[in-house]
Amino acid sequence: MKNELQNTAPALPVQTTQGVTQISHEGMQVGHADNVVTNNTFIFANNTPREIETINHITNSGGLDRNYYNFIVHNDFDLSSEYITMEKDRALTGYMTQTVKSIFTPLTIKIVNQIKCMPTIFANENHGYGTTSDDQIALYGFITDIRETQKGYRIYFKVLNQIPQIGLNALADELDFGLSTKFNGLNRTHWAIKNINLIGTLKSAGISVFSI
Repeated sequence: MKNELQNTAPALPVQTTQGVTQISHEGMQVGHADNVVTNNTFIFANNTPREIETINHITNSGGLDRNYYNFIVHNDFDLSSEYITMEKDRALTGYMTQTVKSIFTPLTIKIVNQIKCMPTIFANENHGYGTTSDDQIALYGFITDIRETQKGYRIYFKVLNQIPQIGLNALADELDFGLSTKFNGLNRTHWAIKNINLIGTLKSAGISVFSI
């Protein structure tokens, strides 16, 4: 796989808004300056060219793929970083069904483009067994790029919003990472793909998330 995966989707026209973030397809307005709306797509002001390219890719591919989601957990993840590194033996190797694994491996450019259309949870491992502290935060967003390195995969991402991780633990079975009452997928560093509608499940549980 090439180290840099490029997309050729044309750039969408961008209209800047002052003092408000508009998400027209959700009918929401959030106070924030200099964010933009493009063809009903929400874009943050500090988007890099790679992120804009990915947003264009998602939009031109028909929007987010709600049938699957990426589940990425690490034991030492800097939430302010622009990427997370995952060792190859922990990337798409376990905690997922054999059917899903056969769909998304090996990581070809075509598969990576499909993965970039799926919502994603990024999290550090739980502070406890099968649960965590009230203040631990997970991130919700999407993958903007995947680069293969000697040690594994460098996964670049864009954050849409934060989620209380204790709320994710409560949904472990619904989100298909529940293993036992004392251990679940948030207790293990790995990257898996789940055949679950993440956005629908979170919203049904009262957890609001942005969607593209």
